[in-house]
Order: sequence, then C-alpha cells, then structure tokens
Amino acid sequence: MTDLQTSFARAGDVVLVTFVADPSLAAPEKLRELARTFGAVPGRWTFVAGMPPFPGDRFVAVDAAGRLRASIADSDPALASRLLDAAGDLLRERHR
Repeated sequence: MTDLQTSFARAGDVVLVTFVADPSLAAPEKLRELARTFGAVPGRWTFVAGMPPFPGDRFVAVDAAGRLRASIADSDPALASRLLDAAGDLLRERHR
C-alpha cells in the first residue's frame, strides 16, 4: 500500500482505504497510529474500522459513483500492475 500511495502521488483523485477488521484496533487513536506507522498521507490513504464490503483479502478499485470496477486478490502475482491499470482506466474516464 505504501508503494501504491507513492505511485498515485500525482493522481489527486485516487484515495486508498484500508479496512481494519480487528476490534482491538478500531478506536480512532489506534487507526491514526496505524496510519502513522505505515506513512499514510492524510487525504490520500485512510484507515477505516470494520469489515470491508467485499469478501476475502482483496484490493478493489471503486469509481466516483461507488461502483466496484476491479477486484484483485492480494495473492495475485500481478496485483500491483493490475491495480495501477484499473486506477489508470478510472482516471482516464473521469478526465474525458
């Protein structure tokens, strides 16, 4: 995620969200601590308490209307390139 945050540094429309399902980490101060630990840039990468709205350990691309546009298993060896491609597609659509 840190590498993805760097990759999207100039794409102002991209926001990364990490869902934290562990109840011991759900308090706002714990989420802020996690964000600091991983170097999350405020407004670019957000940590949210709760279960993600999709099954399994996945990375997803969601468009501005809230539609799921890509869902990629975190075990996919091409994860980074597939996620970058999906985000690039969304950014190109948004700026047409």
